[in-house]
Amino acid sequence: MSHRRIQSEKKPRRDNGSGPRPWRDTIAALSKPVINRRIKNRFIVIVPVYNAAKYIEVCLNSCYQQSYAATSIVIVDDASTDGTSNTIQLWMRGRENIIYHRNAVRTRSPVGNIALGIGLSDAEPDDILVTVDGDDWLATEDALRIVNLKYQSCNVWLTYGGYVTVHATQRICTKPVLSTAFYRRHEPYKTSHLRTFRKHLWDRIEDDDLRDVDGQYYKFAGDLAFMYPLIEMAGLDRIRMITERIYVYNNRNPINENRVSAQGIKICDRKIRALGKYSKV
Repeated sequence: MSHRRIQSEKKPRRDNGSGPRPWRDTIAALSKPVINRRIKNRFIVIVPVYNAAKYIEVCLNSCYQQSYAATSIVIVDDASTDGTSNTIQLWMRGRENIIYHRNAVRTRSPVGNIALGIGLSDAEPDDILVTVDGDDWLATEDALRIVNLKYQSCNVWLTYGGYVTVHATQRICTKPVLSTAFYRRHEPYKTSHLRTFRKHLWDRIEDDDLRDVDGQYYKFAGDLAFMYPLIEMAGLDRIRMITERIYVYNNRNPINENRVSAQGIKICDRKIRALGKYSKV
């Protein structure tokens, strides 16, 4: 997609300190963030899950009972075998705006299930997609309200961060991205939970970049596969980091990816980092 280059206006002549200076007031006003408190954003929560019967109800309650309500919740069950499906279907009774899909065969790919969930949703280009793993949960009923405040600035396309672990519930694990130009190749991965982004940004990702060399969606480190492109396309000026405690990452789950697939994560990490950088939109 081509983008027109906007010619810059002539710089004002230097003021010697005397006389009226209305242009300074204009520049000061323009430099402030554009805030529109009337913006009512639509949040679509995507929940990929596999064998999380012990945690899924806590997860779904935390998403459903938000003070700023989600427009819908889309659950994609990757052919769980531990009763997760029954728990979800019982939980859904009497609740509205819930979409549930169960894979007939396990894909072993959280990013593939996120892509499927987004496809099953009714999300529009300006809607905000939120990913919450089925064995994790939102830490506060105000999580989406806090995120929504970040999106009151008209140019915000993505937020990340604000998570704690079940082993260290007071230490927020969030660090800022220093440069979108060098993030993929030269910085540690930082853009983790809670991940939210505009649907139109997701739509610009090439599907092949979410897939391994065998043509299947990445089975490990799938969040890197979509977060690097999103960050690169958005640019630092359209990204906000969350510093409040809004998400609990369940590193206690015995089938947590980082506990059982460390080598697989390293291999996929190297492949994803080696891909070409996306251009800023």
